[in-house]
Amino acid sequence: MKQKNEDVGALMERLQVDQKKADEVRSVVVKEEAVAKEKAAETEAIKNDAEKDLNEALPALEAATKVWGRLGRGREWSGEEGRRGEWSGEKGAVTKMFVALTR
Repeated sequence: MKQKNEDVGALMERLQVDQKKADEVRSVVVKEEAVAKEKAAETEAIKNDAEKDLNEALPALEAATKVWGRLGRGREWSGEEGRRGEWSGEKGAVTKMFVALTR
């Protein structure tokens, strides 16, 4: 009986030590989880902002692509990139346009 009591006492001490270690690990995990959730929220905000910008830019890209297709080949640009210039085309027609390729 005395041996059983000693064994149970030793087991209880080991359990307390193990519980303390587990609590320390749990504390670290909870802190890391909070940091990860914060970074995930920041990343989600960046993603949403990028999608908004993309959705705003796509219609302009599609319109510019259509205009580019209508300009056809054989026309030359007389301006600089991102600056006001002229497209010269067939029969001396000149189309003024602003090409905003850079912001």
